[in-house]
Amino acid sequence: MRKKSLFVLFLMGLVFTIFFSGYQGQKSDVIKIAMLPKFKGENYFDACKNGAEEAIAELNKNGTVVQLIYDAPTQDQANNQKQVDILDGWIAQKVNAIILPPNDPIDISPTLKKAQSKGIKIITFDADAKEDSRDLFINQVVASSVAYGVMESVGNELIKKGYAPDKNASIAFISSAKTDANQQSWVAEIKKLLTTDYTWIVLENEEKDIYYPGPDKTKTQNDAATLISRMGADKG
Repeated sequence: MRKKSLFVLFLMGLVFTIFFSGYQGQKSDVIKIAMLPKFKGENYFDACKNGAEEAIAELNKNGTVVQLIYDAPTQDQANNQKQVDILDGWIAQKVNAIILPPNDPIDISPTLKKAQSKGIKIITFDADAKEDSRDLFINQVVASSVAYGVMESVGNELIKKGYAPDKNASIAFISSAKTDANQQSWVAEIKKLLTTDYTWIVLENEEKDIYYPGPDKTKTQNDAATLISRMGADKG
């Protein structure tokens, strides 16, 4: 939890580095920073909010007047349109900067560009948008490192169950939504490892062996149960 809060402290510092480089207002003006996670009710994004609040409290100690605006879709409505609806409201409010991980990096880009045209700074984290629709992206982890960590753990567990380079194991996995840029990058790196370091672990049919339930926890649990029933609990 603390690491996540420190991440957002770092993020907010970068926001203000960009923002104040061209800031024309008075020091006493209220600076509105809006944060839009993918959805509400998730520990990771709650920690990000806590970190942002810590950062703003620190900034306000120095005489800067900063307001944090925080909103997001509910978990069962975590889609691009819901984020766009919130963004349009913030554009109308003339916030100064928006921090977000987009649910769909392509479809959200026109709205982000509209915000930029109004002078609003756009910073993405966790998942990126199109490069020309944001000012800065904070990547919390390298995709290849995620893939290596996942496959190392899976490989070790499969070896304990009797699988090895001379005895293939089938694998399937559950991601989030197909539009999640960060998770799609992790999937791509995992697939690379399956052709190099872990050739004995086989993704037999990508269409049916990679599930994309989105952020809904119930659907994720149901998909996991389906996979275990179909493949058996002793496979990856």
